Amino acid sequence: MTHVWKAIKKVPFFKGLSDTEILNVIKIANSRRYRENEIIFRKEDLGNSFFIVKEGKVKIFTSIGGDKKKTFAFLKRGDFFGEMSLLGGRVRSASAQAAEETELYVISKKNFKRLIMTNPEFTLKLMQTLVDRLNRADKEITSMLFHNILGRLAEAVIELSKGKQ
Repeated sequence: MTHVWKAIKKVPFFKGLSDTEILNVIKIANSRRYRENEIIFRKEDLGNSFFIVKEGKVKIFTSIGGDKKKTFAFLKRGDFFGEMSLLGGRVRSASAQAAEETELYVISKKNFKRLIMTNPEFTLKLMQTLVDRLNRADKEITSMLFHNILGRLAEAVIELSKGKQ
């Protein structure tokens, strides 16, 4: 139980929740294991779950054309994903794959919706996290549109030196 508690407390929008609220989140989460390279979901799949990384690493990516892939992120213990399709979209905007042996906490769409509707603190933290992600995506798009590969590489090095990624 302590292990679950620590992982859930690492998720940014769960940090301000009371112990009772964290316990409510734990009650609605199921655990699921994935083998290395196993697909968790594919882009365009119907989104019906939200995930928190308990152990392991998850790659978030999209396929561009035939065999080209664009990796958006590698998620580690305490990171979360899958919330976008539960909030607004009906389908997944990217694919998720276990980059190594991975265990995830899985929260269903129905339980996630109930959590949002009954906990305003949670909902505000979720919105802030989504805004942060949107801002980061906007910066990446701008960089891709207006900088050559050398400029994008320089930006990435600067961001890494700041410890933001």
